[in-house]
Parts: sequence; structure tokens; C-alpha cells
Amino acid sequence: MYYWGQTALLSLLLAGWMAVMPQEMMISVMPDNNQSAMAFPPMTPEFKEMAKKLMLKCSKMGYQPPSLLDPPSNSSTDEEEMTPRNPFSLFSSLLSSLPLPPSPGPDLSSSRLAGLPNSSVDMPTMDADWNVTEELWNVTTLPDMIDIMKNSTDHPRCFMQAFISPMAWSAVMHGGLLLRPEVLAKLLWAAKPLMENMPPYNITLPPHLDQDRLTEMMRMFSEVFGSLSEEQREQIRDWVKVRVLENVFNCTPNGMRPKPMQPAGLEKFRPSLSSVPSLLGALRPIPSNPSSTVVPEHDGAKKEGGKEQNGRKVDKEKEREKGKGDDDKGAFGLARCPPRQRWLNRSVLRIMGRFLSRLPPDEVQVIPKEELCEFFRSPHFPAAFQKVWPIRASLGRTLLGRIKKECSISKQDFLEHTASLGSLACFYEGEASSLNETLSQRLLAQLDECQNSASTKLKQQLVRKLFSSAGATPGPELLKSLGSGVSVLSPSKLTRFSAEVLASTLPDLRNARWSPAQASTLAKALLKKGQNISGDYLLSLGTVAQGVASSVLRNIKGRELLRDGEDERLEAVSLKMSALQRRALIQGMRGDVNVSELVLSVPAALLSSMSLSTLKQAQLTSVEQLEGRSWTRAQSAFLVKKILGQKLKAEHLRKLGRAVQGVTCEMIDSLGQNETMEGVAALSQSSGWLAKAQTICAARKLFDSLEQERRDYFRNVSSAELERIPTMMIIHLPVDEIRALPASVCGVFLDKMEAANLLCLPHSSPSRTALTQKALDCLGKNMSELSTEEVMRLGPLLCDLRPSKLRPLAPEVLNNTLLGMASTCTYIRRGHREELFALVKDTFGEPSNWSEQTMQSLRSFLLLDDYALRTLPDKPWLRSALSDLMDSLSDQPSALVPEEFRSVPDLSTLRWKLFVLASQNQNQTSTPAQRRRRRREAVPVGEPTADLIEQLGQDNVFWSPAQLASMSCDTFNESASRLGEISQYTAEQLASLCQKTIQCWGAVTQLTESQAVELGCASQGFSAEELRQLNVSSLDTLQLLSACMWTQTQRAAMWQGFAQRTGVAAAQLSELDIVGLGQFICGLQKDEVEQLSSDSFREAAEAVGGALCEVAQMECFKNKAVATFGRPQDWSEGQVMALGNIIAGLDAAELQSLNPSVFSFIVSSAIPLIPPQRLAALSVSQVQALGPDNAAVVTDAQKAELGEELNAALAEAVGVAYARSESSPDGSQSGTGGQDGSALPQGGGAGRNTMMSLVVILQPLLFLLLGFM
Repeated sequence: MYYWGQTALLSLLLAGWMAVMPQEMMISVMPDNNQSAMAFPPMTPEFKEMAKKLMLKCSKMGYQPPSLLDPPSNSSTDEEEMTPRNPFSLFSSLLSSLPLPPSPGPDLSSSRLAGLPNSSVDMPTMDADWNVTEELWNVTTLPDMIDIMKNSTDHPRCFMQAFISPMAWSAVMHGGLLLRPEVLAKLLWAAKPLMENMPPYNITLPPHLDQDRLTEMMRMFSEVFGSLSEEQREQIRDWVKVRVLENVFNCTPNGMRPKPMQPAGLEKFRPSLSSVPSLLGALRPIPSNPSSTVVPEHDGAKKEGGKEQNGRKVDKEKEREKGKGDDDKGAFGLARCPPRQRWLNRSVLRIMGRFLSRLPPDEVQVIPKEELCEFFRSPHFPAAFQKVWPIRASLGRTLLGRIKKECSISKQDFLEHTASLGSLACFYEGEASSLNETLSQRLLAQLDECQNSASTKLKQQLVRKLFSSAGATPGPELLKSLGSGVSVLSPSKLTRFSAEVLASTLPDLRNARWSPAQASTLAKALLKKGQNISGDYLLSLGTVAQGVASSVLRNIKGRELLRDGEDERLEAVSLKMSALQRRALIQGMRGDVNVSELVLSVPAALLSSMSLSTLKQAQLTSVEQLEGRSWTRAQSAFLVKKILGQKLKAEHLRKLGRAVQGVTCEMIDSLGQNETMEGVAALSQSSGWLAKAQTICAARKLFDSLEQERRDYFRNVSSAELERIPTMMIIHLPVDEIRALPASVCGVFLDKMEAANLLCLPHSSPSRTALTQKALDCLGKNMSELSTEEVMRLGPLLCDLRPSKLRPLAPEVLNNTLLGMASTCTYIRRGHREELFALVKDTFGEPSNWSEQTMQSLRSFLLLDDYALRTLPDKPWLRSALSDLMDSLSDQPSALVPEEFRSVPDLSTLRWKLFVLASQNQNQTSTPAQRRRRRREAVPVGEPTADLIEQLGQDNVFWSPAQLASMSCDTFNESASRLGEISQYTAEQLASLCQKTIQCWGAVTQLTESQAVELGCASQGFSAEELRQLNVSSLDTLQLLSACMWTQTQRAAMWQGFAQRTGVAAAQLSELDIVGLGQFICGLQKDEVEQLSSDSFREAAEAVGGALCEVAQMECFKNKAVATFGRPQDWSEGQVMALGNIIAGLDAAELQSLNPSVFSFIVSSAIPLIPPQRLAALSVSQVQALGPDNAAVVTDAQKAELGEELNAALAEAVGVAYARSESSPDGSQSGTGGQDGSALPQGGGAGRNTMMSLVVILQPLLFLLLGFM
């Protein structure tokens, strides 16, 4: 696996290298008349690091390095200029610098083979390597070198191609139009390793390319499509359009600006490089139209008597002369394209390849019918839509609808082409009943990567149809035809396959997504009870491995799992495992692998399960060892402090990777004045891994540094100076500084805001208001005069704009603006929702009257008004439209996030509406016999069926108790495991499910452990006495049930029953036992907690800290932690975070003793658990140090105890303003805020001295609602 930390550094190196290589230097080595004699470009030290990173990946993939001859005597390299006659002279040194592979065997470098005359190395292979390397020593041109590499064997080719890849890509970028197509094809082949490991930032693309060369480049981009980020795919799509318009239509797009790269969201944990100033030129696309990057002149951006406009020097007289008659001209004298120029024909569709899946729906709608249909029937169509998920539902439905309606002679004709639909099949809406067995299998095979609601329903129908025709003993042919769709089958149906059949079709099972009950059923069928398995067999199980017992996993040796080339398989297996299974696997691996090697070798899922005590034993002593590893935040804090202490240098930040999570504010403050900008730039590159508190500390440090450099820095900042400041820092500017930014920097400011990620700012932050107003001022016009393009320049700030500001927009601009907001604004602050929904209705009419197309475009606005959503009349297309809306939001974080930082609105009403539509549809399609049964037995309309329960997933929570009670036993048997996945049932629903369990399966004492696994969270309805009798004697079962919402009485009952059945006492609990108990560890009595082994507790403390026990239990565990780790005042940031909710057990004096630096490392779930009186004992500095995430989850009851000063400090920590208020009669403090119930916007940003100095205490405050969703 190639880790994000490594690719992030790779991008820095790539950008630095390309930035220092002038274009004329590259062109000079590419003479037009003899491209076969293309010389080698000069190299820098950055090139060596890039090549080494890519070569290291070959080593990780299990490739053996090639054997090398010593370089010829005439090979030379200038160490200063790095301009060798042949760059291959560096290959040997880079190869020898790679870490040696762990597998046994002699080294294949010539120097080491010299002492091994009788080596057992494969001599024919060595001779072949020597022949290749000898040829490479003697070549003098880049294309010739690539030809030799292409003809080598896999092992040396991987290393050689990795070595030459950065150089080849640079040659492509600087050669572009000068390269012959066949030479370009060679360079693109060589550049593929770099493109396949490109971090998710803008790619440098040639500004001009004719159609032949464009075809070659797009062929390569389609091949690496799966490795590109979504932002890069959209960037390439837009770039192709510009090239086609230039090449085919001789025009340049009107007003098309290079779209600023939106950094990947924080929820994806990817770093952003868009704000590292020295690298912008290398990583941004070269504009096709230079003038398109200039912001239109406006009053707010003019300087009286000066020549600077929006940060760009302008000679006004020359501009006026030059501009005469040029209004209709674009780049290089080309005419401006018509506003809606049609540019897609069959030839362009073929060139676009897999990037067709990223076209806007409106452009697909206007493709000429004959061009679209010709392409659909061509051999190029299937490849264009293979493995391109996710596709926007609007695009998929539009394209598939046109093909079905316009390009198919008949329904059967269309069905014959289902095998070529690829990801478009995810939007097929036909009934499975109309398909024969062959067509069903073809269509099912296309649904593997689909993850939308429509495909889920279709997959269920197809699988059930194929399974029902298989008879009582289904064979391997059926399993093969089902593919990953086999995961639709219930555990009871999976038991109908014999062990032999399952074993013979394991390759078809190991990539499916299984529920715990399904995986457990399959694992039991494949493994005999008590059977030990090899590491290789475990890896062959794939996702089925999540059903293997932890007792089996702890016996597997590490060497069997850490062999070369097994990284990806081990990661895939461990990713789906429970915390207990991962710990068990690690314990087994430690049997024959030392800790240091294990820490540096295991994949992310296993690394995250390693305790701080284990990391302490590893010999990690350098920052380089942290790079490229997926550390947790607790691990990062522990290791960074262990290796660096409190002193931090900018060079460290570039190498930390994910470990940057552990950098404290004190460390950031320790940066020297001369390296602050460099350090902050490095932190910005890792923005996806930074906590909000770290970002604020970095911003404050940067602003202090700039103020020391020049007083009132931001009040007279230049465009160039603002450009080099990362966007994520600018949004934290104090409000006064935002307002005072000079008009001359408006162009840069708007560019940055268009790509800003505002998730780290509270929704009621004064900074949001100030940034929005500044952006409006920079547009320099009244709202009524703005064009759509100008409004859209606000970027995410548009979502914060008061709806009343939008009303003056021109009608067409308002329409376009609302359509844009519907597709980009995933969250609208509470105080704006009613007014915005009224504006939408005034503009587009009542939602109940919307057409299908209007609903598809505006559906996200329905989330602003629960009543309008609930009362929507049913229409044939409504369920699809709302399902698409849910699918577009469901991938975003659904954790319990306070309202100030939510990025997704409450979806409960949308889920309820989809449930109603689904159950009504089920009622309409029921048989007469089913309807008669309902009337006879007074069964509620919408009786649960197995098909419907499978479709609804988590939305089964909306069944009424009466409906659940009406289920037949057949339905319950089929669907118990699906119903058991839901943890948020009401007491009445749980009572119905438990009664149904007893009715269909018998008394609680008769239930098997497998049935307990299937019941899952439905067993929450049993009484404490019934839970003691529940037949659970496996830690794996307890771990699965631990995810449910148990009461303290139930936890105690489950622990007591387990201890009684297994005969285990608290004093005997091992590390794995404690981890396996999960939430049920809360069931231990005080004396039992005291009996826990200190060694076991030390290793499992993080698992205990993840439990949500009551305060009394947390106090017991706190005492155990003090006995194990020492006094709380000595706990480090890493220890505090690892202890999790145990921190809530500290008494007032212990909380007061904690160093302020650890407070932002307390897990957010612990904050609401702290008794209010204890939280009130904190100092102002400790409350301020909580950071935004922790401060935002303080409850109303806790705030009531804090008092005026601490509440002001709390508001500051969140990032909102606080206003003092009069004391209420009972002596408590009360406050009022804005109309939306949030704090009034009066201050904000990261202060230059102390943040408290910026809090304006003038008006009353009502704190935002902080409850959990």
C-alpha cells in the first residue's frame, strides 16, 4: 500500500522540481527535427527523492530489485547541477538506498554478489537484468531508454519505470504540442507510476494540445482514472472541453476560468496543497486563456492614482488600446464560443473515455441523438463506464434514459446491451421479473460497485430470482453467477450451501460486503471448530475473515502475514475486523516478529489497534520512521513528544505525515520567526489531519509572526503576500483584519474564498459573516447588477449569505444561484432556513407542484422544511428523486457532531418519507391473498416483508410496534439479522421484537449463540434476568453486541451471565478479554475493577476508555488508571486521549491539575460526561484550551454551572462571540443570541495576542443547541 503521507511528500518534491525547471530548458532538449534524439532534462535533488519514493512502492509490492553492472567509466554526473549524460547513473545509488526487503535471499547488486561466487541466484534472470542495464548505460535519449525498459521483465521494469516516471511527465508537460504522437505515447507510458500515485491536488496540464496528442493523453488518463481524486477528474474533464473547443470549433469558452482546486474535505483525511505558495505554479493547471484569470475591474478594487488592480499591475492606457475590438476574442485570437456551444460528438465521446462519467447532465442532454447512439453501439462505450462509480444520479438517469428511449429498437434490444452498461446499470429501473436467467446474470454482474438505493433494490430482486430457481441444494454455479450479490442472502439461506461449494467459490465470496452474522455463518461453514489456519488461508478469505473467531486469529504467525506483496490483502482483511479480532491478530504476530518491525509493517487498521505501551517498546527514534504511517491521534501525540520533545522545526512538519495530529500548540509556538511561514505551509499541506485547535494555533502563530515583520501587516498587504498565505489560515483572521483588507487584494481574496473549506469555522462564527461581507464588497457591484458567474465566485460563502441578500438579484441570476446552492450547499444554518425556503417557493413554486426535473434540481431544499417534505404527494418518480438525495448525503460523516460544526442536516424526516413511500409501494404491489389476510387479522397496512426489510436497512427503525408484531415467522427468520443491525429502537419496538423472537425461536434459554448474533441489538428488549440467561460464551459475540445501546443494569447482567458460563473472574481477565467485553466492561463492580491486572489494563486502557459508563464506573476506572499510569497531572497528551472517557471520572482537583495543553486532546465524548460542578472547577486557561470540538459539546447543564467568566472563555474556545447578561432570579446566567439561536457575530478569528481581548461583551447570548443527533 502507498500511504497518503508518502504521496503528500511526493507532491512537494514533484512541485519543487518542476518549479525550478524553466520551460525553455526543457524545450531545448526536445528539438523539433529529431525527437528521437531528445536529450535528458537536468535533475535536482528533488528528482532523486521522487524517484526513490516510487521505487519504494515497487519494493512494497514484492518486486525484487534488478541486478546491476557497475557504471561504465565514461559515466559522469555533475553533483551540483545534476545534469548527467545519462540519468541511469543515479539508478544504482537510489536502488541501494532502499530498505532491504525482509524476505531471505542474497542481495542482487553487483557489489554484494562479488563475494558470492556460488550464489543460488537465478543466473538466467540475472543475465537478463545485466543485459538490460548494460543497454541503459549506453543510451543517450529518453525515448530510447523507455523502449529498453518496456522490453524488460516485470521485476526490473517496475523499478526502472518508477525511476524515470517524474522525468517523463515533466517532458510531457513542457514538450506538449512539440512532441510527435508516438514519442508522447512512450513518455506517457513511462509517466504512469507517477500519475497512479499522484496526491489529490491539481495536476499540471498542457495549455494547448491538438486532437491526436489529446487522444494519447486521455487514453493514459482513462487508464489511471481509478487513482485520481474526484477533483482531478473534474479538472481533466474541464481541460478536455477547452482543448476540444479550441481544436474543433476554433473558439475559446466564454468566461471559463480555471476552477480553484477545492481541497479534499476534512472527513476524507486528505491534506491540501493548494495554499503552499512556492508550489502553486507547479500544481495548478496552466490557464488556457491568460485573461480569464483576471477579475473584472470594479470600484472596490481600484487604487486611485496607482497602477495596481486586484493585485495585478496594469497600464491603463495600453489596456484601453489593447481592449478595443477584443471583446469577442479569446485566447490566441480565437473567437469566443457561443454561450451553449455543443461540443460532444462521437469522436469526442471516444476521446473522453471514462471521464464521460463526470459530465454535467445538461451537456449530456444536448448530445445529438445520432452521435450518442452511434457511440453507444461502438466498442468504445463499455470501457467508458467500467469502474467509474460514483456517478451523479442526475447524470446516470439522464444518460441511461436517453439510451433506452432513443437508441434501442425495443426493450429486448436494450436488455441485450446490459453487459456493456457498466456503472450506468446502477440506475436501471426495470423490474427483474421481466428478465430471463441469462439477462439477470448479466445485469447482476454490472451492479458490483453500485452503492445507491435503486441498485440495492434491483440487486435483491435479481439475487432472489436466481436463488429461487436453484432448488434445495444450490451448487457452485449459482454462487459464481451471484458474484458479490450473494451478500443479499440471509444467514439461513447461506447455510444451504455446503462447505465444499463455499470453498470452491471462495474467490467470489471474499470481495462481498458481509454483515457480522453472515460472516460468522460462512466462517463456521468453512472452518472446523477449533481448527487453526495459516496466514495465507486467512488472507484468501478476504471479507469473510471478519467471521473468524479471535481465538483462531491469535494463533496465526506474523511472518506468514507480512510476506512481500501481501500488504493490500492484509489491509483488506483487517479493515473489516472488530477491535477484538485486530488485537488478537496483533498478539499472534508478536509471537515471531519483534515490535519495531511490526509497528513499521502492519497496515493502518492493525496499527491503529496498537496500544501506547506497545509503541513504547518499539525503537522509534526519528521523524523519518513516522512518515507514511497511519497513526491515530493518540499515537501521534505520544510519538511526536517522544521523538521531538517540545521543540519543533519546519523540516519536521514536512516529514510527519499523519503524525502531525500529535503536534501541540506549544510546539507550534516554538517555531522560530524565520521558519514560521514554512512551518505553517507544511501544516496546511496536512490540513486534512489537523484538529481545529491546531489550525487556530498555527494561524495565531503566523499572524503574530507577520505582525512582527511589519506592523498592521494585513491592512496594507499586497496581492503577492496574501497569495502565499494558506487559505485555511486566512479564514481565521480576526474580524477587524478581514474588514480592513485593502481593495487591491480582492482578486486573490476571491480566488481563495472560492476554494475555501469552512468546516473548521462554527456556523455562527463572526468570521463567516466578515468573510462573506468582504467577498461581496470585492465583487464591487450592487446585488442587482451581479452576473451568475460573479455570484458563484463567493464559493462556499454563498451558503452563509442571508436569503434577503439574494432577493435583489436579477431573475435569471437568482434562478441560477438557487440551482447552484441546491447542488453545493449541504448545510444551511438554522436561522436562514425558513427565509431561504420561502425564497425558493417564491421563485419555483410550491414543492408539491414541482415537475420531475425541478425536483431533481432543487430536492436538497426540501431538507429546509420538514412539513413540506412530509406532505409531498406521492408521484411515480418521487421515491427515486428522494433516494438520490439520500445517496448524495449518506457518505458524509454521520457521527454525533454539535450543530455549530455539522456539514449535513438532520435526515430523519427524509428517511421517514422514504420509508412511507417504500411501504406504500409494497402495499400497492401485494397480492389479493395478502390483502385479505390483513383484513382478517387486522394487520396494519404496510406489513414488513423480507424484501422490504432488506431494502430499508437502517430505515426499519420506523416500523410501528404493531407492524413489527404482525411479521410472519418466515419473514422474521429471513430478516432477523437485518433488524438486529439497528440500535435505536424504542422500548415498545424492542418489546414487539422480543415477543416475536420467543414466538418464532422459543424462550431465551433455548436460543443458540448464533441466534444471539443474528438478533444483535434487537436483544436490547430482553430483561436483565433474560440477558443473564442468554447463551453467550464467546468474546466475539460480546464484542458485536457491545455496539448496541445498553442500560447499566443490562451491562451488568450480560457480564454476570458471561462470567458465570465461562468461569472467568475479573482478576483473570487478559488484555483480549477486556477488549472483547467492550461496553460490558461497565458491568464490573468496584471491587472487580480493583482486581484487574495492571498489565492487562495498561494494554487495554484505550478500549476501556471507549466505553460510555456511568460516572461511578468511570471513577473506578480512573482509580485504576492512576494506579497504572501515575498522577493525572503527569499524564501526557497521548495518554489523556488514549484514556478516552475515563477522563470523566477525574474529580475537581484532578481536573485542575491537568496541563492546559492536554485539554484539546480529551476525546469529545468524555466532555458531556463530566459532572457540571467538576467542570466548573477549571481555570479560564483550561477552558480556552478545550478547543472548538470539545467546547462545542459542553451541555446546557454544564454551562449553567460555569459562571460568567468561564462561559466567555467557552464561547471563545468554540469560536463564537459571548455577551454578558443579567443574572436570572435563581442566580444562574442566561443569554440571548441571534435570531437563529446562535451567538451574535461580534468577534472571531485567531487573535494576535490573547484571543480573549477580541471578545466583545455587549449583547446577550443564547448558546447554540448542543444536543446529539
